[in-house]
Amino acid sequence: MFLNRFQGHRSPHLLSKALLIYLHVTWTLQDSIYTQRPGNITTATGEPASFHCGIPSSAGRVDFRIQGNEQGNNKTLSCPGNKTHEWPEKALKWSCTDTATEILAIWTITGTSLSDNGTMFRCTAHGQPETVGHLSVFVNSSYFGILIGCVIGGFFGILLVFGLIYVFLQKSESFQECFRGKREEDECTIVEESKGY
Repeated sequence: MFLNRFQGHRSPHLLSKALLIYLHVTWTLQDSIYTQRPGNITTATGEPASFHCGIPSSAGRVDFRIQGNEQGNNKTLSCPGNKTHEWPEKALKWSCTDTATEILAIWTITGTSLSDNGTMFRCTAHGQPETVGHLSVFVNSSYFGILIGCVIGGFFGILLVFGLIYVFLQKSESFQECFRGKREEDECTIVEESKGY
C-alpha cells in the first residue's frame, strides 16, 4: 500500500519530500558529533569572551582555530592533550582538556578590545563539517559617561582648591606682608628717623 502511493500521479512530489527529509536527517546526524560548539558572542570592550569546542573522546582530534583582524592572531589549537597556554600581550588563553567522555578545546580573550571585533573561531573534527563562532565587540557607553564625569569633576575640583587657597591666603597676615611689601607707617617711620640725623 505504501509503494502504491509512490506509483501514482503524486510520486514526484512525495519522492522529493522524502529525499529532503532524508538529507536533513543525515546532515543533522553528521553535524551532531560536536558536544560543544563555538557560539556567536557579543560583548563590551574590556570584558572576557570564551569559545568552546568539544567532541566525544572517541572521535579522535579537534582543531580549533582563531582568526583575528590583527597580525599574529591566527593560531590553531589541536587537541587531545591536557595543556594550557597564555599570551598576555594579546590577552589570549587557550587550553585543551581531555576527560573520559570529551575532548574540549577552549579559546579565551581575557580583555576584549575593538580590534577583536569580527574575530572568528573555527572548529573542525576529523571528517566533520566545520562549525564557526564569531565575536562582536561594542564600546561600553558607560565608559564615556565615566570619562566625562571625571573631566567635569576634575575641573570643578581644581576650581574649588584654587578658590580655597585664595580665600585662606587673603586672610593670612604673613602672606600679605610677604607680597605687599612694607606698610606706609613703616616708610614714614624710616623717613622721620632719617630726618633726625
